[in-house]
Amino acid sequence: MLFLVGITAYNSIEAQSYSTQLYTTLEGLSDNYIFSVFQDSYGYIWIGTNNGLNRFDGKQFKVYGIQQGLPSMQIDQIYEDRKHRLWIGTRAGMAEMQGDHFQVYPISDGLSIRFVSGFYEPDTSRLWAMTNIGLYELHDQHWEKITLIPGYENTAISKIIQLGQYRYVNFGNRELIRINNQGDTTTVFSSEVRNTIINSLVVAQDTLFASTYAGLLKFTEHQWVPVLKDSLEKRIVYISYRDTKGRWWFGTDSDGVLLAIPGDAGYTFKRFPLSFNLVSRFLEDQDGNLWVAGVQGLLKIQEQPYHILQSPELSAIPFIRKCLVLPSEEILVSGDNGKLYFFAMTPTLQLMLKAIIPLKESWDFIDFWTMDNRNQLWFTTRASRLYCLKEHELHDRTHLIDSRNRILHDLAFDRNSGHLYVCGDSVLYYGTESGLDTFYSAGIKISIPNPRTIRMKEDDHAALVQTLNDGTFMINHSGETFPLGHKYNFKFSYWPGSNQEKHTSKIWVNEAGRGLFQFNWPGDQPPYPVDSINQDDGLTDLQLEDVTEDKTGKLWLATENGVTLLQLNNHKQWEHRSYNIIQNNNQTPLSFSSFFLDTSGQLWMNLKNKLLTFNTRFVTLPPVSTQTVIEEVMLFNQPTEWKTYTDTFEGFRHIPFHPQLRHNENSLSIGFNGLQFTIPSRLEYVYRLEPNDTAWSAPANGNVVTFYKLDPGDYFFEVKSRVPGFKWSAPAHFSFSIENPYWETWWFRLLVLLGAFFIITLVFRLRMHQLRKQAYLQNQLRELELKALKLQMNPHFIHNALNSIQSLIINQKNTDASRYISKFARLLRQVLENAENNSILLDKEISTLQLYVDLEQLRMDMNIKYEVILDEAIDPASIRIPPFILQPFVENALWHGLSRKIGPKHLQLRISRHSDWMMFEITDDGIGRHRAGEGYLTFPEGHLSKAIPMVRKRLTEFNRTNIPDPVQYLDHVENGTAKGTTAIVRVFLSQDN
Repeated sequence: MLFLVGITAYNSIEAQSYSTQLYTTLEGLSDNYIFSVFQDSYGYIWIGTNNGLNRFDGKQFKVYGIQQGLPSMQIDQIYEDRKHRLWIGTRAGMAEMQGDHFQVYPISDGLSIRFVSGFYEPDTSRLWAMTNIGLYELHDQHWEKITLIPGYENTAISKIIQLGQYRYVNFGNRELIRINNQGDTTTVFSSEVRNTIINSLVVAQDTLFASTYAGLLKFTEHQWVPVLKDSLEKRIVYISYRDTKGRWWFGTDSDGVLLAIPGDAGYTFKRFPLSFNLVSRFLEDQDGNLWVAGVQGLLKIQEQPYHILQSPELSAIPFIRKCLVLPSEEILVSGDNGKLYFFAMTPTLQLMLKAIIPLKESWDFIDFWTMDNRNQLWFTTRASRLYCLKEHELHDRTHLIDSRNRILHDLAFDRNSGHLYVCGDSVLYYGTESGLDTFYSAGIKISIPNPRTIRMKEDDHAALVQTLNDGTFMINHSGETFPLGHKYNFKFSYWPGSNQEKHTSKIWVNEAGRGLFQFNWPGDQPPYPVDSINQDDGLTDLQLEDVTEDKTGKLWLATENGVTLLQLNNHKQWEHRSYNIIQNNNQTPLSFSSFFLDTSGQLWMNLKNKLLTFNTRFVTLPPVSTQTVIEEVMLFNQPTEWKTYTDTFEGFRHIPFHPQLRHNENSLSIGFNGLQFTIPSRLEYVYRLEPNDTAWSAPANGNVVTFYKLDPGDYFFEVKSRVPGFKWSAPAHFSFSIENPYWETWWFRLLVLLGAFFIITLVFRLRMHQLRKQAYLQNQLRELELKALKLQMNPHFIHNALNSIQSLIINQKNTDASRYISKFARLLRQVLENAENNSILLDKEISTLQLYVDLEQLRMDMNIKYEVILDEAIDPASIRIPPFILQPFVENALWHGLSRKIGPKHLQLRISRHSDWMMFEITDDGIGRHRAGEGYLTFPEGHLSKAIPMVRKRLTEFNRTNIPDPVQYLDHVENGTAKGTTAIVRVFLSQDN
């Protein structure tokens, strides 16, 4: 519910008026009966009502009650202490706000509190509560009754004020006692003596004032002196308040709200009537707005830079269409009742009627106008008439227009040539007051079709004409016409000063849906764009009624919703302020409104049946600042009990102070708000989260942001708000940390290191054990290999070989000895080379066996036929077998099978392949194994059969299986007589083969 009251007692037009806005249950208040109003350090306005506590952020109300922990719905007092705790005094005791809930602490004496009149801090560590049953001091989690003056323990205390060395205690509004530093008391006010009571106390300019049933009293030089006696003596003053501008605000029984404004000649008074004249509290907020708590709701009073002027004559006009200030300084008003009204302005801002002149038609009014060089006013009307006005003489000049013309539009006057231009329904007329004719371009008979608006640039003797369908035409100083096409759509254009100053190089164009664009017009050249203004610059409405620019460079915009003032700051940014025009409890739409800027800098505007005026010389653009607060922090977008995370909170809002979150608690929602109470506007916000963000986010209207799955680390969140087009607020902050998962903590890493050390030690020991075992096995294998070498290089063989070589040398058989030595050396070299490898190529094994057989034939002086049969499919240069694996079998065949045979001797080595197995068959035609076994003991080294088990073990390890048997023997028998032996050796081919 809105209304505006215009001030009527000022002596100059520079004085400001006041607008008021009343907030009631219709706007979201929980109750219209308000006991208290308070603004906290964050900027919220708190309202204590007869039915709950309300918090207001400038946009909406939030209500708290019994469900949030308040002991009573009747809220008498609201107070924020030095520790930023918010205390609520109710009809059932005191409560502390903690987040969105309230904590009630018990009182020591168990009495019943029915009223809390206030809170008081005698020093930085103590908090007192003043109640109807005495004074209480907060002790940890309870309130302890204290006594300031003996005998007054349970007496109601209304107010405590510290002023200089004295403390003033108001007992029940009936007795005011002063206490000095020594504890001495003096009664300075008694209702029995003065026959009145103290309604409220206030300190202003280090002086104590009392609002009483006998007016306002001031305590000075130990006595009470009436203040503003002539105005207040017969009024009941319920409450008084002095604002930062030195103005006194009173809540009285007869005035509602009474404002006393100091001036050079004393105080000027302004009344704000209320439906019920009972004021509970005044509050001046941080932006300078005045809030009034009363029975009918919460009233906000704002200074406004405009005045609304009215008169009985204006009230009789159905709709005012035009307001002009004539060179005579008279105010000309034209409405849709067919009359012209001439007013003069009195020193008290009253409109005084000077004259009324009727038009031809009873419904007619001024549409377009211009002034000629003789200060005559020319105008066209809605009835398509052309008039000329000089002082109060009105002349109908419609006859100057072709009689076939049906509609008249805009008109302009060229002061250089003395010619008048009038836009007709189909052509542009041109001439003087003696006669008008169709305008034709110089030199050719071409007219401008369907003209609608015309603007002159006097310095260049040029004009721009906007047509209905053919775009824009430019007329230069020679009268030549240039079509500019539709590039310049000035159909909805406004020029600084609207109709009154058409001789400018600036053109402001309002394009629907896009904003306002400024063009510069050199006169002899087409206009060109130089600037633009849109909603980001503070343009509240893209549809404009009028635009003008005052002499200080401020731009004034009239929209259907009000007036917007724009001004470029030093950074070439548009700052703005919007003014809603409020009348009779409702916002006034500005349809058909237009501006007129007079020579004194006064800006006039027509409303429905009133006039509005701004003094542009005194209107400034004070900064509109917001205050940004963080309201809520939630984990996983759910209400969070932060007491389980931290025991430190920021103020009464209970925002946790740098909480430490676990690694899986890494999704946060942060709610924030921007507070401002000066202009109705949506706010926009920017935020950033360091170290993730290096820049601010894009401006947006949302006031909640959620961060998902944040990495462990320390975070710092900050957010700012602003009214679009104004500066950003100081940022609000919130910091938090997300702990590393346990597997990234130092103790876990230490445990991992210790565990790793233990495991490494265990693995090392196991490995060492394996290495020792492997070394043992390798030693065993080496011993086997050495044994195999030893078995292969039989000592007796070596001894005999050396003796044979010696015998050959003694017998002068040097050639044979040399050949023997050469083969023996080659055999030793190959044996030593092969001994270093776990496997050798088959062709090397065959070569070694050939040398061995050759040497044995020489040593044993035997003629043996030795042959090697190799399957064609076998490539001996690509197959690997264990070294020295065949020699023991060849040795057995030579020593035991063939050496004792008489006659021809044969030894055969057959090599074949069966799937993944190599088959070696060593066959001799000797005496057989049975007869050979009978002579084993004749050898010095004993029998050599012990080499075969060693070979069998090596083959089993190489083949990794003992199935089939790697070594087998076949005895060849013919007619019961042994005819030789075949030893079969099987070797498994690995992937290397």
